[in-house]
Amino acid sequence: MNNSKKTLLTALLLFISSLFLLLPAGIAAESGATATSTGVIGQILVFAGFFLTGLALNLTPCVYPMMAVTVSIFGGQTSKNPLTAFSKALLYVLGIATMYSVLGVAAAMTGGLFGSALQSPYVLLAVALLFFVLSLSMFGLYELQLPTGMMSGLGKLRMPGLIGIYLSGLFVGVFAAPCVGPPISALLAIIGQKADPFYGFMSFFVLSLGLGFPYLILGTFSGLLTKMPRSGAWMIWVKKLMGIILICFAIFYLSLAFYPKLIYTAIPVALISGAVYLSFFEKTKAVSKTFRFIKLAVLIIALLVAGVFFKKGREKSSDWQSFTNEAFEEATKNNKPTIVYFSASWCLPCQQLDRFTFTDQGVMRELDKFNRLKVDMTKSDSPEAKEAVEFFKARGVPTLIFFDTSGSEYGNSRTIGYLPPESFLAHLSNLGAIESDNISKDEYEEDELLPSEGSLISDVNWIVPDKPFKVGFLIDMREGWHAYWLNPGESGEPPHIEWDIPEGFEAGPIEWPAPESFGEPPFVSYGHADKLLLARKITPPSNLQAGDTYHIRIDADWLLCEESCFAQDGSFTLTLTVKETKEGVASEHLELFEETAKKIPVRETGWKFKALRKDDDPKTTFIVIFPDMEEVMKPPRAKDDLWDIPRYRCRNSFNTWLFYPSEPGKIETVKREGYISFNCYYWFRLVHFENVTIERVKGVLVTPHGLFETDTPVQVFEEEEKFRKEFRVFAPQPEN
Repeated sequence: MNNSKKTLLTALLLFISSLFLLLPAGIAAESGATATSTGVIGQILVFAGFFLTGLALNLTPCVYPMMAVTVSIFGGQTSKNPLTAFSKALLYVLGIATMYSVLGVAAAMTGGLFGSALQSPYVLLAVALLFFVLSLSMFGLYELQLPTGMMSGLGKLRMPGLIGIYLSGLFVGVFAAPCVGPPISALLAIIGQKADPFYGFMSFFVLSLGLGFPYLILGTFSGLLTKMPRSGAWMIWVKKLMGIILICFAIFYLSLAFYPKLIYTAIPVALISGAVYLSFFEKTKAVSKTFRFIKLAVLIIALLVAGVFFKKGREKSSDWQSFTNEAFEEATKNNKPTIVYFSASWCLPCQQLDRFTFTDQGVMRELDKFNRLKVDMTKSDSPEAKEAVEFFKARGVPTLIFFDTSGSEYGNSRTIGYLPPESFLAHLSNLGAIESDNISKDEYEEDELLPSEGSLISDVNWIVPDKPFKVGFLIDMREGWHAYWLNPGESGEPPHIEWDIPEGFEAGPIEWPAPESFGEPPFVSYGHADKLLLARKITPPSNLQAGDTYHIRIDADWLLCEESCFAQDGSFTLTLTVKETKEGVASEHLELFEETAKKIPVRETGWKFKALRKDDDPKTTFIVIFPDMEEVMKPPRAKDDLWDIPRYRCRNSFNTWLFYPSEPGKIETVKREGYISFNCYYWFRLVHFENVTIERVKGVLVTPHGLFETDTPVQVFEEEEKFRKEFRVFAPQPEN
């Protein structure tokens, strides 16, 4: 195969692999998710794109000479067995993969703040600018290039044994990183948005396997280096091709910031313009027929992909009338049901509804039976938006609220979040069942399709004067649904309960069980699945008369989510009679109350908490935990050789610990950061929301050793030395 034909394979490989990354990104723009929302096939396409991108990175002018370095390193490795040579080459490639995989995990673990900020147009604009600046490097405006001396020095490196081969691969990965800086930096931004360490590891691991694949072949058959195409002008052409792909990513984020519909016009224009430039105007020394065919092939592929984007943006969607009070009043008079849709231009799930659900022909036919009003929440602080949110009690976007022909909201029909066409049609079908003569609204609200059932229960069958008992609001959820904790996290609302307690009865605070996490960073919510019992301790007065009856009433509303969200509400009454006897006090619900009590965090324990912050870093607070030594201490080892004292160590269970901040709107991210086993203390890093100052850290610590509540004042230090001294204060060792 001559150089021109190899150039053809190279260009097509790079172009197609880049489009594998761009197409799922376009889908993510509408789905509000990354590749997970595209299904298994989408995941395969994305990782295939990562591998091909890594393979294509070898063809940049900076990385290409590293192949000669590889052969130089393996020059001293002699083996007549091809399997042995292959094994050594594979170990070498794994060294390369190690460096990039660590890079991907680091990007994901620090990307939560980036991902959660992507709802801001200014952040999206900054990301677009980042991609554009990176593309300029591909067009030669600046270079990230290793010094020639470092390259030659690496080629002379000799390390014996398998460990030496692995370290050689690791060093090659380190030294090659600056050479592929622009595309790697762009990918780091994408991985940071996902904020999933496993996804970050797999993405860069697969990319590094593509990057290392030629090294695997050359390490096994080092003589193949003489058959490789020589570097030259064709590599400059490949770099510019990659630059055009980076410009498409810049346009994607820029459109998302100001006018998302522009994605389906601007990206096709950029693809076609870039392909025309590379095919007809970009100057290279290659003049063969094969190279001209390359340019034509790139142009054809760009036209096809541009056509897909353009067609997607032109699909007809249901029309929505702008919401006004007058429009809503008029809608209630035309004998049609009404939908009020809370949406925003920066809301990715809203675009998913607009592009996938509301373009479905079946959905469009059903929506024609409704008055359709849209509340624009793009500027959520506008008086009109605030008034609509307050009036309808909307809890986020996208929210869909359904009203019957009289203007009354259907009970338990509100949705929050994305619904695919099939689920949306099923939801409309349920609304239609309410309107039919065969089922009433009351029957519908008792239907098994509701995500939960609420009830007011007690741990006693009757009241005994002056004897405390417990009353609780129970939310019994269907499988897959969850309610929210008192701090719901990134989304959701906790249950709201208004209590009516008889006069003279004393009621304690609501006992909230420790929560669990739902979703993936940065969009993590805190809540409860299966059953949530919110109990209060009630102490009746001592002067109650036997036979008297008392009523405890509540009005409650609560939000439940699965793939979509539903708001439920109800009024509940519990009637209890006074008896002087203590026999038969326990009710059928006593076991549930006892199980829930085990999930209530405790405060007065041997565990100690300390909250620290540096004065020059107002957004970060550290919560340091000194556990009860007996609960977490391992048996002592032999005496310490240096100090001649028993050597104690804490159990390494920190990777299972979780900290949940209990005040909403204050802590944005929580990171399990580290522990010192010898001195037995642990710490989390808490990052505040912008312009939020925290005076006390309130939260719940979940460990295998117990559940602990803390309300700890924050100590602020101006001097770094004092901060470190206080942070690393030794916890007391147990007595011998």
